[in-house]
Amino acid sequence: MKRSRGYRAFSLRGPAEHFWLSLFCFSVLVIASFLLFEQQIQDFLTHLNLYLPSTPTQKINLALLLIALLALDVVLPVPSSLVALLAVAVLGSLGGYLVIFIGLCLGAGLGYALGAGYFRLLSGRLGLHKRQPGNWHIG
Repeated sequence: MKRSRGYRAFSLRGPAEHFWLSLFCFSVLVIASFLLFEQQIQDFLTHLNLYLPSTPTQKINLALLLIALLALDVVLPVPSSLVALLAVAVLGSLGGYLVIFIGLCLGAGLGYALGAGYFRLLSGRLGLHKRQPGNWHIG
């Protein structure tokens, strides 16, 4: 009896078995980081909100820190809305906009690089890059 493509894609037999396991482990890792580190990051941002820079050097250092926090929002439980609000409140509308734009663009690039690298690593381990279009026989 011939099975549908959906059944074969979610079947635990064949190379897809390791894909679903690794996807599940990666999801657990992301959720666990949110559960373990959320309170520490919230406290850090609360203390950071009390710090008002007075010199241009302090403003640049704060801008770089906020850019790093926004860029790492892909892998860490950083509340990006609070970071963005802090950036606008401390650096003004134009400075906050630039910090938010740069930070989120770097975060998107980091997320893409991690996803593409993870898929490349996974396809190399499963041997998907060695297969020809006519050799896709599952189950």
